[in-house]
Amino acid sequence: MSRVVNGVTVSKHPNRVRGEIEDLKGHHFGHLAVIEFDHKDNQGRAIWKCLCDCGKTCVIRAYNLKQGTVISCGHVSRELSAERFRKLNYRHGASGEPWFSNYESMLNRVSNPNDNDKYYYTSNRIKGKMIEPEWVDDPWAFYQEIGDKPGPTYSIDRINPDLGYIKGNVRWATKSTQAYNRHKFRTSKNKYKGVHLHPKGHNRRAHDKYEAFGNVDKHHVSLGYYYILNNALRRRYDFETKYHIYHTFERPNGDYEKEPVYPLSENPGINWSDSRHVYRVSLYIDPHTSKYLGNVSTIEEGLALQEKARKEYQQTGHITVGHETLHRDGIIGIDPDGNEHYYNSIAEANHILGTHANLNRRLKGGQPFTRRSSKLYGWCFKYADK
Repeated sequence: MSRVVNGVTVSKHPNRVRGEIEDLKGHHFGHLAVIEFDHKDNQGRAIWKCLCDCGKTCVIRAYNLKQGTVISCGHVSRELSAERFRKLNYRHGASGEPWFSNYESMLNRVSNPNDNDKYYYTSNRIKGKMIEPEWVDDPWAFYQEIGDKPGPTYSIDRINPDLGYIKGNVRWATKSTQAYNRHKFRTSKNKYKGVHLHPKGHNRRAHDKYEAFGNVDKHHVSLGYYYILNNALRRRYDFETKYHIYHTFERPNGDYEKEPVYPLSENPGINWSDSRHVYRVSLYIDPHTSKYLGNVSTIEEGLALQEKARKEYQQTGHITVGHETLHRDGIIGIDPDGNEHYYNSIAEANHILGTHANLNRRLKGGQPFTRRSSKLYGWCFKYADK
């Protein structure tokens, strides 16, 4: 059975393709009785004229009627608000307090079925009771638990997000502090909040590492990498204590353990090159300085080349093997006026002089710089002998 109202076909079994709408005339939704179809809005949604129990007529979207988001002309919400205001304001006199708006928002989150967070505050997410019963009707009881509001940027935070607004689990906190206590950390792939495993992958000489990290003012902060998991957990736990973050695990007993020191490889300085099919050989002069010696076919040749270069450096302070020459006593630069300037290394000379010149060639040949546009025009360099 279908009929046409205001140019729109209304039917018990509407054909949506043809623009027909479902007939709701005579249906009751809460305090509303549907009288007749009124019109379609700009987005093609059906608007129905309804009669409220209080005698007032109003127009409501069909979607809101069926979903139960609108159950009256507005008199029900006004009565509830008036009753809540009467209880909380006139009875308790707390509406003028700086914390009262936060208190009302807390009540709304856990009790209002139309609140945006209604799917969050459920028994599936929150263990135990949602809120202390005595706080619902007595805001001053809640105030005695949480105290004064520290500032305008603070709001109510649950210390343990798995529990509700109960005694011992509420505090004033800023948004950045509250961001740490979200459930997303407990549903992540990581077993521990704030500790991430970096697996070694396919490198047989590598080792698993654990990164401890946190967030400060929306910025990721790495707290360090550790081979020992308990050290990473201790670092994260201390970070949580410093920034008043809820602890999701217990701190391992004892102090930080000494981290193991692993060599860079089985034969430091000898690495296989897949592209060239040779072993590239280098010698570590100190932990931060290495000297490339060349390419060899076997590891034994590489070890022999390293030993030869090591003895040469210990005896003379030079390493003449390879493409470059290192000198442990530094270098001397001679300016065009004949003044000598000492530098610990080529890198230091380039840094002080503000250049990127290739001083290795000048050190080997002893030739001065001849290009007039160069900053080092007329300069000579030689190795220092101490």
